[in-house]
Amino acid sequence: MTGSTSTYSTTSQQTRPIFPGVVVYVDLENVSWLTPKHLYRIAHQLSERHGPVCYVRTYVNNALLVRFAAPLEQPLQIVYVDTSSITVDDAITHDAMKALPHSPQTVAVITGDKDFTCLVECIHLHRRTPVVISNAGNISNQLCKTAFRCQGVVYLLNRSRNRNGLTMTPYYYQTWLYVVTGRRLKAEWIQDWLAPST
Repeated sequence: MTGSTSTYSTTSQQTRPIFPGVVVYVDLENVSWLTPKHLYRIAHQLSERHGPVCYVRTYVNNALLVRFAAPLEQPLQIVYVDTSSITVDDAITHDAMKALPHSPQTVAVITGDKDFTCLVECIHLHRRTPVVISNAGNISNQLCKTAFRCQGVVYLLNRSRNRNGLTMTPYYYQTWLYVVTGRRLKAEWIQDWLAPST
């Protein structure tokens, strides 16, 4: 019997191509004033800036489920979370982490909660662009810092009375640093400020 050698393909070990587009995870407990109309508007603005939106998964508990009882059109999806066994934050993190290897270039999280800093870091480690969307008075400084350090984008939501009802404004890290520290920082300090905490 002669020996044989096998040649294994390394294509499965190569990195998969990342396609353009956006997936969105919504922490409705954190931004509970959002309505389906707001979410459609956010999806439209994201598609203009980052490519086609694959889905907008909105995570709701019992108290918030009533507001989303009407049938929804794509890309909106509702994910009910039984908070007696798992928190909404944990459900979002679990689902987003599981989907990361197959996610498009941009992964957005609508929240201001600092509990999502690890998810933002994982999005970056998977060579995706993290996007954090929140209203100005409800965003964690730690979450902002992590998003900027991970080369992500932060948008602040502004409710307006015009016909569009909602706008997303980019929040630049120089502006954020000024808000946090109360003074303008020299360019050489910014790199140290954004460095990972030890």
